[in-house]
Amino acid sequence: MIHQIPALACKKSLREARESLIRLLVTGNFSGSVRNRLTVVFDGQPGVDHVGTSSFVKVVFSTSQSADDLMRAMVERSSTKKSIYAITDDKALAQSIRALGARTIRVKEFFASVMPSTKASSRQQRVARSTEEKYISATEASQINDELEGIWLK
Repeated sequence: MIHQIPALACKKSLREARESLIRLLVTGNFSGSVRNRLTVVFDGQPGVDHVGTSSFVKVVFSTSQSADDLMRAMVERSSTKKSIYAITDDKALAQSIRALGARTIRVKEFFASVMPSTKASSRQQRVARSTEEKYISATEASQINDELEGIWLK
């Protein structure tokens, strides 16, 4: 995610970029409600000083597993899967998160309301989404076929 947002990618170190992301999430007004919570999952070991205090932004490090695997496990354990939005541009991760019952949002779409430099016109966003949604990889098509066969041809 950090490398997708120019204002974060230009930071001198990964630590600085992570701290900037957390600060942005703490100060940004995009959660829609004070009851909504954000969990940021970073690969690796803890190394980010706590930036600001917030009751709605939680930072988790994946330590011995990948951040993707941890995100999948968190969704799988949740009793409120339909209320979860995972922010990712990773197609395989997004597909598996959706298969578990949660929703996904692309990184730039998520940050468009927070960082004006990433905003595209609503028409540009609709065209990009419709074009993107029309095409799937052969691997994704095979996975979908296998899943449907398992459901319908039992």
